[in-house]
Amino acid sequence: MEYKRKKTMNMGLSATLVGTMLLATACGGGSDDEEPVTDRFPLFQAVPAEPAYPTQYDRHLAAASLNAGADQELKDTWLKYYCMYPENNQTLRNQVRDDNARLPVTQIFDDVWYVGSRYVGQFVFKSSTGFLLLDALNNAAEVQQYAVPALTTLGVTASLPVKDLLLTHGHGDHDGGALELKTLYGPRVLLGSADAAGKTYAPFVIDSNDPNPVRMTLGGRNVTLLSTPGHTPGSVTSILPALDKGKEVKIMVVGGSAMPSTIQQANNYLDGVERSYRLAKAEGVVASVHPHPVFDGTQRNLVAINASGMPASNPFVIGNERLLRATAILRQCSAANKVKVDATVTVPVWRVTKLELPTDGPRVNDVSARMTSAWGLLAGKTVKFSASPSGKSCTATTNEAGIARCAETGDRFATDDTVTATFEGAEGSGFLELPSTATAKMQVR
Repeated sequence: MEYKRKKTMNMGLSATLVGTMLLATACGGGSDDEEPVTDRFPLFQAVPAEPAYPTQYDRHLAAASLNAGADQELKDTWLKYYCMYPENNQTLRNQVRDDNARLPVTQIFDDVWYVGSRYVGQFVFKSSTGFLLLDALNNAAEVQQYAVPALTTLGVTASLPVKDLLLTHGHGDHDGGALELKTLYGPRVLLGSADAAGKTYAPFVIDSNDPNPVRMTLGGRNVTLLSTPGHTPGSVTSILPALDKGKEVKIMVVGGSAMPSTIQQANNYLDGVERSYRLAKAEGVVASVHPHPVFDGTQRNLVAINASGMPASNPFVIGNERLLRATAILRQCSAANKVKVDATVTVPVWRVTKLELPTDGPRVNDVSARMTSAWGLLAGKTVKFSASPSGKSCTATTNEAGIARCAETGDRFATDDTVTATFEGAEGSGFLELPSTATAKMQVR
């Protein structure tokens, strides 16, 4: 089915863009008997040209903030607390460490609970065959006072045992209770090999020299572990499945927060964050938790749940696009730390991109998308469109208004299609534009 195109231009767009947008038909205009297609995107505010920053450090910090966009929750968590390290904000770091008030045992997913304080804690994952613990609290006394009662209440028995204890790294506030937990429950204790020397709990080691994901079954669930040295030589980031109202979702747990001050470890930290981003994208991770819960919003969510109960929409589930944006913020903070530690190196900026389909959805005679970032409209970028169930596809290039549009040659998309636009990323001079996608059902007028 075909539709005549509207004569009216979207009045939210600036007059300076109107002529340019009509030229979008170069990427696929109308047939001779149809009027030019109308671009149907919201107003995009003009963005000032990027200033000449005094140093790379300043540029990376600015990019961290720009990547947060208008997302105040990401600004108040990922940006604020990870960037406090390159900013050397000792006052804020002390506030985080001193915030040790205990929190009640709190259920955050169908099968996951938090045990600990506002500063540091552990996560308990329960399956039909047993338990996986993530981190071990500070010491044996805390295990006895907090972990044991929680595990008893949650149903630990000889037939439903604690099978595995996964440690994010070997610092005492994360593994201090490991020996006590092993003595009480006998789990396998997993730790990055580079942190394992001298540990009395004899850990099963994850190879800290292997940069590739390692897939294992822990506590009755399939997990993905990634060696991310930097915070400590043996830090391990993990992707863990959980159930949210019966639906499986994937959670990322960053292996360590504080950023190192030596060149090699700062480089390792940055590399680990970049590999974590790629893994989270590949695995479709939609949530984050952190043993230091202030960093990613875990603390805020715990406090809110204890005050008002779990809301209808789980606040830990933020979606893959937002999770990747958050990780890109962390990457920029770690890049600022890297160039602060070693000013002799050049590190490209990561820029989060955004693809938008038209505000009232794609149409069979107008399959288009607009690409933007906090740095402005993105011209000359390749966007791939695919549709299901028809299997139709096309590739188009964005014009000066950031709009890519499928040409109207060959078979058209179907009215019952769902359209996905994909940008696979691009490298520029001193920056990398990150991949992005957008999906929407075909609209019929």
